[in-house]
Amino acid sequence: MTKVQTVMEIGSGAVGLSGLCVAVQMAYHSRKGSSLFLTDIQQDGLLENLKQNVLLNQENLQHLCRLPEIGIKELDWTDLDAAASLPTIDLIVGSELIYSPETATSCSAMLQHLLRINPLMQVVIVQVTDRPGWTDFLAQFEQMEQMETRMLQPLFPEWHDEACKLLGGKEALGTMSRLDYGLCWIKNKNKNKIAATGT
Repeated sequence: MTKVQTVMEIGSGAVGLSGLCVAVQMAYHSRKGSSLFLTDIQQDGLLENLKQNVLLNQENLQHLCRLPEIGIKELDWTDLDAAASLPTIDLIVGSELIYSPETATSCSAMLQHLLRINPLMQVVIVQVTDRPGWTDFLAQFEQMEQMETRMLQPLFPEWHDEACKLLGGKEALGTMSRLDYGLCWIKNKNKNKIAATGT
């Protein structure tokens, strides 16, 4: 995190939990002046709820650490032109982004576009890997020769056990009922060449 200046979470939802966790890490490990953007589509007051949740958490956390500047932006994955309004990004984070073939296609297209215009950028996604569309998402990156994709799986299964304990020993439900979590890391292979050629 020490070299990361600008981070963007995609698919933040109305809560932005992953982005807020990153904000705390940035408070302790990033350089002064670093910034964080939480993004999603503008639908049914989603971004307004996200903004309120960020403000509430900033108030609750201010006695523990000084969070980086946190902005809320609209980002529709199907609108590649929207990337033009974004700042230069060092790191993109996301959690549980893919749940259908359609989201796999649109998310992949947006991330590939952002990687082309931000050659030094890296992407980190935590995902339940048996969701529809996830293998399609990975395949679209693996066929891109200039991009490198790595998967770490299973991802910290002991976290699952701890979460179940917090639930009072009850049987876990939903995504907590299985261990098919993985971490996907994506970056450009030859960052210097891409930066120089602009391709």
